[in-house]
Amino acid sequence: MTKYYSAKLILVITLLVMNLLPVAAQEKPIYKKWNPATEQFKVIEGQAWTGSTEEPYDRLPSKAKGVVRQDVWNLSKNTAGLQLRFRSNASEIIVKFKVGGSIQMQHMPATGVSGVDLYSKTIDGRWVWAAGRFNFKDTVTYTFSGLQETINMWQTGNTLSISLYIIR
Repeated sequence: MTKYYSAKLILVITLLVMNLLPVAAQEKPIYKKWNPATEQFKVIEGQAWTGSTEEPYDRLPSKAKGVVRQDVWNLSKNTAGLQLRFRSNASEIIVKFKVGGSIQMQHMPATGVSGVDLYSKTIDGRWVWAAGRFNFKDTVTYTFSGLQETINMWQTGNTLSISLYIIR
C-alpha cells in the first residue's frame, strides 16, 4: 500500500492585490487582501458540490464521507483540478499560503506539488500564462508582476490554477 501524502493548510490561500491608484514614488503600494474561501459568490471552480464540502477546497461533499472508500475520501482532500476565477485591475498579484507536511515529493518538485499558475484572458480571447516569481519557505509566495502591460484582466478575467496537493 502506498503512503498517502497529507498536507494541512495552515492559512487559507490569500490573494494580495495591489490597487491601481495613483501613488507618488515616496508612498508605499496599497494592497487589498482577498480570501476566496470566504466569498459569498462562487470563485472556487472544479467542485461538483459547491457549498456542501467539509472544507472550502475539498472535492467531494461531506455526505460522501464513510460512503466512499477511505482512500477515495483522502484523495478528495487534494486540490487537483481546482481553480479560482476572478477579475482584477491589479498590476501585481501576490499569492501566499502555508501547507503542512512537505512542499515537494521525491518524484515531484515543489512547483508541481505546492505551486500555482495564473492565466489571464486577453481581449481577443487568448489565454496568457503569467510568469511568476516564487519562494518556497514556511509560507509559499508567488508574485505576478507587470500584469497590466500585456492584458486587461478586469474585462476578461483570470484563472489561478491550484496545484495537486497544496490545500489540505
